[in-house]
Amino acid sequence: MTESTDGLKPIFFTINAIAYVVQISLWLLRMWKPVRVMLILSKMFLGECKYGHLACILVHPGR
Repeated sequence: MTESTDGLKPIFFTINAIAYVVQISLWLLRMWKPVRVMLILSKMFLGECKYGHLACILVHPGR
């Protein structure tokens, strides 16, 4: 018996939208007022997104 994955699409799009909004906001703030803290936060957020993506690939390798 397989489970339906229809409910995953809205969750996937919501998580992606939130990640993009946060990253774009950090980039815009960094361009508007270049502060070293914003550069560090932006790089940390991008790094965490990459590690999250890697974890998803390792958990679900064939999909």
